[in-house]
Amino acid sequence: MATTKHAPHRSEVEKTTVDEDQPQTQIDSNTAEPVNPHLPSDAVFIFTDIETESLMALLLLQIAAVTSNNLQFNVFINPYRPLSETCTNFLGFYYYKNKLFRNGRLLFAKSIKQALFDFVNFIANIPHPVVLVYHNGFSFDCSVLARNLIRFNIPIPPNLISVCDSLPYIRNLFKSSAIENHKLGTLAKHFNIHHEQAHCALSDSIVLKQICEQICKQENISFQTLFKDSCRNFSEYTDKFLYGKPIKPLKKIKRPKGKKAEPQTTSTEAILHDKNTK
Repeated sequence: MATTKHAPHRSEVEKTTVDEDQPQTQIDSNTAEPVNPHLPSDAVFIFTDIETESLMALLLLQIAAVTSNNLQFNVFINPYRPLSETCTNFLGFYYYKNKLFRNGRLLFAKSIKQALFDFVNFIANIPHPVVLVYHNGFSFDCSVLARNLIRFNIPIPPNLISVCDSLPYIRNLFKSSAIENHKLGTLAKHFNIHHEQAHCALSDSIVLKQICEQICKQENISFQTLFKDSCRNFSEYTDKFLYGKPIKPLKKIKRPKGKKAEPQTTSTEAILHDKNTK
């Protein structure tokens, strides 16, 4: 059996299976809501992130994830071409003599096709329904992942049922006067969470999980309740590229009791602002 890894910055792929003895997140007993078929009570939530060379997402450079049971996946991707100076200055990645480096450290990097296969196998090996969770993923990560899986003809794992975005709930939870913005780094500071390496997909995934756990504890809710109004079938993203089907808009999120709604923006500027500085 594969072993579970917990080191936050291993460049090797961590292939693991879920410990079935660990308790799964359950529906909040204080809510009288029906079970959401997209977020079943036995679902394993995988908090995940990707790093690309730019917001154009022409090149995938890293895929990482951590499950609700603290199992980790991390793989770097060889771009097989030089990276821009902007990418190097912002993310620390650079390409030299057919190898990928980050901040002076040689990375064990795979081809994009092998990296995607490894990520899909990581999901498929979990013996429960899987829900992927991104921060601002509906505007970026979900489409990037779906497009590349289709591009390389990689089958979608049958247990991957939904994708969720943490940003809609967080935007409704925090007033603009209470927090500077909704970036991962800002949220980590708000909850006194150590963010070891911003814009490292594994570090960002771990921090996202911890933020969501803190919110659930603060609001006395489950992951199912946290994401009930910000989840979609992953097939919506694959269908968008395969058949040109539009993504269905989300239902309006109900604010927690005692909190007033604030006007939301869906401008491109706002979307890039949240993605740029997670």
